[in-house]
Amino acid sequence: MPRWSSHYSFSGSSSKAQNAYNSNPFDRINAPYDNWPPPSANDNISLNGTNNIRAAFVTVVRNQDYEALRIAIKQIDDLFNKDYVYPYIILNDEEFNLYFKKSVLTSTKAPIYFGKIDQSMWNLSPDVNLKKVEKMIADKKFDYVHGDSISYRKIFYSNFIHKHPLLRNVDYYWRFQADVKYFCRLDFDPFARMKKMGYKYGWVISPVEFEETVKTLWKTTAEWILKNKSILPSSSFSQFLFDKGKNKYNNCHFWTNFEIVDTSFLRSKVYESFVTALDKAGGFFYERWGDAPIRTIAASMLLSKKEIHWFEEIGYERTGNKHCPRPEKFAFKCFGCDAENENVYDSPCYKHFLEAEDSPKSNLIDTAKAFLESNA
Repeated sequence: MPRWSSHYSFSGSSSKAQNAYNSNPFDRINAPYDNWPPPSANDNISLNGTNNIRAAFVTVVRNQDYEALRIAIKQIDDLFNKDYVYPYIILNDEEFNLYFKKSVLTSTKAPIYFGKIDQSMWNLSPDVNLKKVEKMIADKKFDYVHGDSISYRKIFYSNFIHKHPLLRNVDYYWRFQADVKYFCRLDFDPFARMKKMGYKYGWVISPVEFEETVKTLWKTTAEWILKNKSILPSSSFSQFLFDKGKNKYNNCHFWTNFEIVDTSFLRSKVYESFVTALDKAGGFFYERWGDAPIRTIAASMLLSKKEIHWFEEIGYERTGNKHCPRPEKFAFKCFGCDAENENVYDSPCYKHFLEAEDSPKSNLIDTAKAFLESNA
């Protein structure tokens, strides 16, 4: 049985307590909402005293990211979470050091859970040829961003984040990054909106993926579609994946450094079947398939448009891509967001999201078949 390193506290913990947590097996790890519902629970009260929702913020960072992480958490708290106190789940494939934990614990009054990612979730898949991966990295390291990165060739976000034991009770998570800037005060609870409206996936920015990193992704997906017709929904938002009259993936994707996800979607048998097939194909490691196009293709194939929500009110920026809400009712709640350099409203993927509609399963199957036949 795998063992995990985790810690939960509102403040520092003793070394004795830390050692106890380090030795806890999978099924005894202290995780958010283990005591759910609380003894005095009713339909309107939750552990954070607001809505009856099991939600959390989740990120993966390194020990050296402590200062950037503290800033990100402070921003989220100031703009939203100080009124809700949803827990933060901080993950790493290595042990967090004591300085990191002490630094981060001072940044919020919300509970923080530190967890280690098991190597079975983090390492290269057993079917992958390591020498081939090394050759691809050597050949492509200057061809695109992170072309020389092993850490970008991971399947964790696509297939394992929702399986980490610290998320076992979580129904919704908000993924955030240590180097993201948030700009806008939120006077509503995004998790509550997700639950009330039946949304399964929430996004903000949708850029176009680098073609070089996903060369065989659609081919692999098309093959999976034809082998799994019976488990596909009768209709879905798959039209978003293609430009009009085309049978090839258009590379539009929901940028997953921000996403709010209903974990029941990720835990579904059809999602599991899809990402397992992708894992076996090896493209995560040979081509650097990212979790963003994977999540986008899965959501578009398996969900309806009404289950995918654009959070226009949430302004944020990361590595040059920025969203600043334009409507005055949202813009006045934002601080330091330069709308002149906003990327979303004029982007082709955003416009395509507005225009695309649900289409029947037969259309998706025909599109996949046509693509494979034309590229045989």
